[in-house]
Amino acid sequence: MRSELNVISAVRRIEQQQLRWFGHIVRMKENRTVKVIWETETNKKKRRGRPRKKWSTEIARNLQKRGLNWYQAKLEAKDRIK
Repeated sequence: MRSELNVISAVRRIEQQQLRWFGHIVRMKENRTVKVIWETETNKKKRRGRPRKKWSTEIARNLQKRGLNWYQAKLEAKDRIK
């Protein structure tokens, strides 16, 4: 039914938006605050209980679904047609 109406699922739309933002971050200048925070690794002690979902883990899962790894995805984001 979705294909007849040309409508994508909400989950698929969210994945597309996450990957779109990933592309924006990859193309940002190195000194932008958002990029600096994204590339910063913390050495905090882990909390008790279930680990929190991380944005980078979700992006890695979305990339894996599309048959890409981080390196390939970054190259494709930087080589985007302007």
